[in-house]
Amino acid sequence: MKASSPILNTACRPCLIALLIIAATHFSCYNAKRSNADRKTLVENLYSRQCTFWQSNPDSVLHYALIIDSLAHDLPAPYQAMALIGQARYHVTKKTNLSQKLYLQAIHLLQNSNADSIQARAHNGLGICYLKQSDYSAALEHFFIALRLAEKNNDANAKAGALANIGELYQVKGDLPSAKKYISRAMEESKAQKNVLAYLDAAQTMANIYGMNN
Repeated sequence: MKASSPILNTACRPCLIALLIIAATHFSCYNAKRSNADRKTLVENLYSRQCTFWQSNPDSVLHYALIIDSLAHDLPAPYQAMALIGQARYHVTKKTNLSQKLYLQAIHLLQNSNADSIQARAHNGLGICYLKQSDYSAALEHFFIALRLAEKNNDANAKAGALANIGELYQVKGDLPSAKKYISRAMEESKAQKNVLAYLDAAQTMANIYGMNN
């Protein structure tokens, strides 16, 4: 659930966001000439980057999300949902209610689709929103939905994220044995995928849990 500090100075963000919106609008006109197949491939590529950089550079997430939005407006629902998920990730820290709304829109778009991995990330993100609002029951429900969907689709990174968030929730609730169980599983998944940031994040949570025992 934790994210590293943004690389850019906070004071520069309004200007950066305005530039990103202008760039995305220009990108939209340019990409209107692309075939649907080309746009789908590009969106998938950008979404993959969006998933990679959300912890280390939140501004990159917004950048990719805006470009995806400009490319995917007339593509099938899963591609449109990718843009919503990116925007939701960007806003989750300071505008949790907006983030929650965007995740719910993505989940609605993904109904009756087979995009299990994308649905997993949307439910995981929505769970984070509920966790920030201290609605632990709703958070746990969506984390477990995310875990089930990630396992169904063999998405190890999404699985690790869901496991880590379940562990953090149990830590907050003071259920340390359950917290250790899920954080340990998250560390194993992240290590297997060589996802260093996710592994270190989970390891820090585990250290905090052991600190609570002392």
